[in-house]
Amino acid sequence: MRFIKKKFLKLVENKSIIERYIFFTNLTILGLILLVPLGSYLITRNTLFLNPLHFALSAFIGLVQITLINQLFKREITGFFKSLAENLEIIFTKIGKIRTLSDVRDVKRTKEVLLKKFQGEPTFRHFIRKINALIDEILDVISLKVTKDEFLRRLTSTLNLQKLGRIFTKNLVRSFQPPAVALYLKDSGGENYILVSNEGFANLQEVLGEGFVNKARDMGAFFYIELPHELDYGVLKLKSRKLFVVKLQPRENQIIGFIFVGITSEYEQKLERLKKFLREVYTPLCLLFENALEHEKSLMYAKVDPLTGVFNRGEGVKRLKIMFRKAEDSGHNLCILVIDIDNFKKINDTYGHDVGDIVLKEVAKTIKNSVRDNDLVMRWGGEEFLVAVPNLPPDKVYDVAERIRRNIANLKIKLANVEIHPTVSIGVACTDTEKTYSPDELFKRADERLYQAKKSGKNKVVAP
Repeated sequence: MRFIKKKFLKLVENKSIIERYIFFTNLTILGLILLVPLGSYLITRNTLFLNPLHFALSAFIGLVQITLINQLFKREITGFFKSLAENLEIIFTKIGKIRTLSDVRDVKRTKEVLLKKFQGEPTFRHFIRKINALIDEILDVISLKVTKDEFLRRLTSTLNLQKLGRIFTKNLVRSFQPPAVALYLKDSGGENYILVSNEGFANLQEVLGEGFVNKARDMGAFFYIELPHELDYGVLKLKSRKLFVVKLQPRENQIIGFIFVGITSEYEQKLERLKKFLREVYTPLCLLFENALEHEKSLMYAKVDPLTGVFNRGEGVKRLKIMFRKAEDSGHNLCILVIDIDNFKKINDTYGHDVGDIVLKEVAKTIKNSVRDNDLVMRWGGEEFLVAVPNLPPDKVYDVAERIRRNIANLKIKLANVEIHPTVSIGVACTDTEKTYSPDELFKRADERLYQAKKSGKNKVVAP
């Protein structure tokens, strides 16, 4: 018996799983066929059925049947798995060549086409579903990595803050389809958070108040906020009061901005994938935005006087020339105001240059607050400023100059042991009254009037 068992095992040990399956199936069929004569005898008690010829005939018929079934079954099964293996090889070869999201989409289309015919086979339907799910998981992991690489590659293409913000929000929406995304970053002065880019929100400024920022300091990098009930839905354009927030903090105690993601009930299930991605890119993202902010500051310092915060002379003159060209082309009036701080040398000599710097800052701030946003303010040099006012008649520009003079005269700069009340003298010249669009000529006449204001007692405006 042991010998038979040994021979039997040896017979099947080198065969494949499919071949063993077929072998045992055929063996079972043969056994059942050989039982036919014996069964007939037991039912009829006819000894003719025990004739060896019956057994030989049954065995012959069984072997013929087994041979035919064996060939057919083996061909079908082998063909099925051979075809499956070939198609899987095509799919995984394509997976190995994935470089872009377009490649990922191409593999998904190929997979759907190649595996579709196998899904119709009931015996292996569950098996094919498992293979399908496995490939989808592999593609999801690769897709996330490729998305990350493409995402960061696009972001590193520029240091322009506005362009960087648009690239970020547009690509995030394209890749993950959130209902809304907004990016807020610190302004160049580092005091307020400004909206850099927005996809889907109406206005989030009501959310991003001082209370929110203080609360965010104690939160992790990723958190949710519930919006206050009094906040109108129209502000968000979303039927949701819940936001997912990413705090951009490249280093401790330095929050440079926030990413807001609007969440609807339909998007809740998809949010995990987006969160996973944002965690993956968090560190490089913080550094990219930090670098862009530093770049923005360096550009600003190249154009702006670092002490007073108004345009420096170089940048101011460039902008002034553009204003003169526009005024000449349109025929509109353009006025320039030359402003000088009275007795500034005495302030420096009496209180020191540090106090003089404070006076310069306060005067510049007051000038900016006294004119329109489209008016040009620059530091001309030392204690002298120049303001360009377009598209106003000369009498209205005189009112602007008077407002500047009056506001500065009302300044009270309180220091440790002294209170300083600065004043300014202002000379005005306009293209309408001077009949010239020459910047040099207009400045010369405004400067002459400034001299008249100084000579006639200071703290005055002299205009045509």
